[in-house]
Amino acid sequence: MRVFNRLLGNVDDALVQFSMTRARDQAWMTAKTFSGVPEDEWPAAIRVHDDRVMGIAQFVSNPGLLLSAVTHIVRLGEVQDPASVIDILK
Repeated sequence: MRVFNRLLGNVDDALVQFSMTRARDQAWMTAKTFSGVPEDEWPAAIRVHDDRVMGIAQFVSNPGLLLSAVTHIVRLGEVQDPASVIDILK
């Protein structure tokens, strides 16, 4: 990760922040949408929403060759030992 941070700055932090912001925004939009749906139409609306979320989940779990390679490289630089991670976080 040090190499990535040196080359790209704190891009990873910005991506995580962007993702969290988008997730919160999407959750709020979904809540607002459901608030306007009559209760008897909720099952159908939930199915539509679940299908959209499943599409995103499938992409995240199978991002393709390029993103999988990048993820693998990042994982090589991560500390794997739980005790070491705890020490770092202290």
